[in-house]
Amino acid sequence: MRQLRGIVAEQPAAACLSSEVNQVLAEVYRLFDLN
Repeated sequence: MRQLRGIVAEQPAAACLSSEVNQVLAEVYRLFDLN
């Protein structure tokens, strides 16, 4: 699932969203104790 974070970060069009997406993913990983 960490690869998803990298893929999102590589999308120029989603650069403005990658930050928020990464924060959400970090929260999810924290909830499921995966990170």
